[in-house]
Amino acid sequence: MTWEELKQEAKKMGYWEVYDDGDIPYFDGDSSYYLRNNKGAILFCKDGTIDCGGCDILAEHRTPDQMLAIMKALQ
Repeated sequence: MTWEELKQEAKKMGYWEVYDDGDIPYFDGDSSYYLRNNKGAILFCKDGTIDCGGCDILAEHRTPDQMLAIMKALQ
Protein backbone atom coordinates (compact mmCIF):
# COMPACT_ATOMS: atom_id res chain seq x y z
CA MET A 1 0.00 0.00 0.00
CA THR A 2 1.23 3.53 -0.74
CA TRP A 3 0.73 6.74 1.23
CA GLU A 4 -1.85 7.81 -1.36
CA GLU A 5 -3.81 4.58 -0.88
CA LEU A 6 -3.58 4.95 2.91
CA LYS A 7 -5.01 8.47 2.64
CA GLN A 8 -8.03 7.16 0.73
CA GLU A 9 -8.70 4.41 3.28
CA ALA A 10 -8.11 6.77 6.21
CA LYS A 11 -10.53 9.30 4.74
CA LYS A 12 -13.28 6.66 4.98
CA MET A 13 -12.57 6.48 8.73
CA GLY A 14 -12.76 10.23 9.27
CA TYR A 15 -9.08 11.15 8.90
CA TRP A 16 -7.82 14.06 6.85
CA GLU A 17 -4.38 15.04 5.64
CA VAL A 18 -2.59 17.99 7.20
CA TYR A 19 0.51 19.73 5.93
CA ASP A 20 3.04 20.78 8.55
CA ASP A 21 4.75 24.04 7.70
CA GLY A 22 7.87 23.27 9.70
CA ASP A 23 6.89 23.65 13.34
CA ILE A 24 7.36 19.91 14.01
CA PRO A 25 11.16 19.74 14.27
CA TYR A 26 11.77 16.06 13.41
CA PHE A 27 10.01 16.18 10.04
CA ASP A 28 12.18 16.42 6.96
CA GLY A 29 11.07 17.85 3.63
CA ASP A 30 9.36 14.67 2.40
CA SER A 31 7.62 13.88 5.67
CA SER A 32 5.64 17.03 6.20
CA TYR A 33 2.23 15.41 5.82
CA TYR A 34 0.27 13.56 8.43
CA LEU A 35 -3.20 12.11 8.97
CA ARG A 36 -5.36 12.99 11.96
CA ASN A 37 -8.97 12.73 13.03
CA ASN A 38 -11.11 14.53 15.55
CA LYS A 39 -11.32 11.58 17.98
CA GLY A 40 -7.88 12.05 19.46
CA ALA A 41 -4.42 13.38 19.07
CA ILE A 42 -2.73 10.40 17.42
CA LEU A 43 -1.02 11.47 14.21
CA PHE A 44 0.03 9.11 11.43
CA CYS A 45 2.94 10.69 9.58
CA LYS A 46 4.08 10.16 6.02
CA ASP A 47 7.57 9.17 7.22
CA GLY A 48 6.11 6.20 9.17
CA THR A 49 6.05 7.86 12.56
CA ILE A 50 2.99 7.64 14.79
CA ASP A 51 2.89 10.19 17.54
CA CYS A 52 0.64 11.59 20.20
CA GLY A 53 0.00 15.13 19.05
CA GLY A 54 3.65 15.99 18.55
CA CYS A 55 4.67 15.29 22.14
CA ASP A 56 5.43 11.56 22.31
CA ILE A 57 6.52 9.25 19.51
CA LEU A 58 4.53 6.03 19.79
CA ALA A 59 6.11 4.19 16.84
CA GLU A 60 8.57 4.79 14.02
CA HIS A 61 9.27 3.27 10.61
CA ARG A 62 5.73 1.92 10.11
CA THR A 63 4.54 1.04 6.63
CA PRO A 64 1.24 2.37 5.30
CA ASP A 65 -0.21 -1.15 5.73
CA GLN A 66 0.83 -1.19 9.38
CA MET A 67 -0.57 2.29 9.95
CA LEU A 68 -3.90 1.27 8.41
CA ALA A 69 -4.08 -1.76 10.72
CA ILE A 70 -3.47 0.52 13.72
CA MET A 71 -6.11 2.99 12.55
CA LYS A 72 -8.63 0.16 12.23
CA ALA A 73 -7.75 -1.16 15.68
CA LEU A 74 -8.31 2.30 17.18
CA GLN A 75 -11.81 2.64 15.73
